[in-house]
Amino acid sequence: MPREAAITMMISEGVLTVIAFTFASLTISDTSGSLRVQFGPLPLVGTEIQYDEILEVEQEKSTYLDGWGLWRAHGGWLWNVWGFDCIKIVTDKKTVRIGTQNPKKLLKFLLLKTDKDSTHSNFPLTLSTLRLNLMSG
Repeated sequence: MPREAAITMMISEGVLTVIAFTFASLTISDTSGSLRVQFGPLPLVGTEIQYDEILEVEQEKSTYLDGWGLWRAHGGWLWNVWGFDCIKIVTDKKTVRIGTQNPKKLLKFLLLKTDKDSTHSNFPLTLSTLRLNLMSG
């Protein structure tokens, strides 16, 4: 194999490894005034949604055709690593669907943070970081 081809293959493998590592996990965390959604252990790809901008929150299911990763689907962005459970968040600027293994917990948390759920206003709930990691098996 010529030297240039070997170097090109090594660079390509390195880039693919970084991409795979970046999209191997999805972290959802509370930053007091907003919800942060971030792929990977490094903050290279992420978004923040201010709680006071949220107009609507609901539990949904993504489909096989929606895929996994970061995709433009159904008039908004889908952030998902694995599975089909997700939470749809609508603001006046964007629609985001976030995949999670704990959809009921995340939905309840967001309803409380946005005052959309008056029936559980005295229920103490905090969002510990939810992490879905394919690398850990």
